[in-house]
Amino acid sequence: SESAKKDLSNAKDAAKADINQKATDAKAAIDAMPNLSDKEKEAAKAKVDEEAKAAKADIDAVTKPADKSNVAAKKNDGITKLDSVESAATNNDISNMKGAAKSDIDSKATEAKKAIDAMPDLTPEQKTAAKADIDAKATESKAAVDAIQTPADKADVAKIREEINSQKDSASNYIDKKQSESADQDLNNAKKNAKNDIDKK
Repeated sequence: SESAKKDLSNAKDAAKADINQKATDAKAAIDAMPNLSDKEKEAAKAKVDEEAKAAKADIDAVTKPADKSNVAAKKNDGITKLDSVESAATNNDISNMKGAAKSDIDSKATEAKKAIDAMPDLTPEQKTAAKADIDAKATESKAAVDAIQTPADKADVAKIREEINSQKDSASNYIDKKQSESADQDLNNAKKNAKNDIDKK
């Protein structure tokens, strides 16, 4: 009947509009991911378009009014696929963030160790001990970053980002503290050495 055909046509239009909306939202979410390169964003958004197009073609392929219930099933399938493209992009973003955090920790440690090596009045033993402490903390913090699990739930992503940053800050603060302790030690040694020189004269 005409009305059954009209119903089917309306259901298909509504389902395709939902797919379009979902695709738009997914692309906006991908664009907002702070740790993806432009190239990674473009690739993920192209995948969104591809899945949306496939879902709409599947919806269009339902032509018999008797099969109207298939429209919702095809739409839900499309939504699930779009969700998984967005999740994959999120995982990629978090993984990039972890990589950046670990390399920040490494740079920070390297700079501090160089500074400690350049302190003229520290004994070799003091330098070695301070640098070993820095290396141990860097290693521990990087392992902690690696151990942070990517969430299944989108709501937890912000928490994951906070955990990564907090490991990075913890390493950074510790390294700063070590470097300033070494600087104090260097100064004390210099004073002691100067006093000994005076005493010898």
